[in-house]
Amino acid sequence: MTEENAVLFKCNGKIFEGWLSVSVSRSLRAVSGSFDLEYIDQWDTQEERFQIKNGVSCVLMCGDDVLITGYVDKVSFKFEATKRTLRVSGRDKTADLVDSSCEDSAKSFKGVSLLSMAKKLAGPFSVGVVSKSPKANTIIEKASTQVGATIWETIDKLARYQGVLAYPDGQGNLIFSDVENTLSFSFSEGQNILSLDYEVDDSQKYQTYKVAITVGDPNSKHRVEVLELKDQSVKRPRIKEVVVNKSGTRADAQARAEWERMAAQARALKMTITVYSWKNGQASLYNINSLAKITAPSAGLDGVYLVESVQYKLDGNSMTCELTLVLKEAYSPEATSDYSA
Repeated sequence: MTEENAVLFKCNGKIFEGWLSVSVSRSLRAVSGSFDLEYIDQWDTQEERFQIKNGVSCVLMCGDDVLITGYVDKVSFKFEATKRTLRVSGRDKTADLVDSSCEDSAKSFKGVSLLSMAKKLAGPFSVGVVSKSPKANTIIEKASTQVGATIWETIDKLARYQGVLAYPDGQGNLIFSDVENTLSFSFSEGQNILSLDYEVDDSQKYQTYKVAITVGDPNSKHRVEVLELKDQSVKRPRIKEVVVNKSGTRADAQARAEWERMAAQARALKMTITVYSWKNGQASLYNINSLAKITAPSAGLDGVYLVESVQYKLDGNSMTCELTLVLKEAYSPEATSDYSA
């Protein structure tokens, strides 16, 4: 393992390396990254790493690249006659947003943006909030939290309402961003793809999407209209009905129907590839919310896909990266402006 790819774990003012097994996961579907480390020795040294305790702050790195900035959640220790084993696992600082409920003073917001609301909620946990999307600055007249909702559930619901992605940057911050539109990586069968698992599942696709919407002023006489949209790729008479719980126009219903069809088509595809190394040829980490070109003739694949999740793995001296990819339309904002907390 080269120095620029060495896995370093920093805590208690010390740096520990030489881990035999490492797994680090990050995903657009999880606001907190996680890690698992394992170390084994033969009782021939009193390693300080065996003094790592639960709850301590830590930073996990690959060379100079930061993967996780957070806390140790769990430590397990096992010894036998010939060896002893240490396992350490934890999550990003953003995990506290997932686990914690909102304070009573943060139950209701008026005239705020997603960015300012998230900063207020995340502030007590020393979690920074960074916006790469102008939509995160749009003012929302009123938003409130559900009883029992966690901080992350509140932020996530508002982010989806604004059509913004929310994910960790590995440095203890929460990022608001649009879906990436610049190609970052290329993978080709027979070159830099170690393995590929590809599946298309049409079980959630429908031939007809029917969207019912109330047209007119809800305080006066109004009517319900139903708009239909077809998916020609589905040959059986499968129907999905959607009711929009707000007044709107036929154009609103059309947009919602098109979103339902597009989302179903995008979510039908599931692909996972495994590649050597955690970094590309330019020494950049493979990362979530990146676009990758996939060329795999035997699977009929030749297109650009969005990296939804990454799992960095170290087993002995072997470093691999597992990437889950989807069509970028799977993360297009829902065609509705309803926000009910």
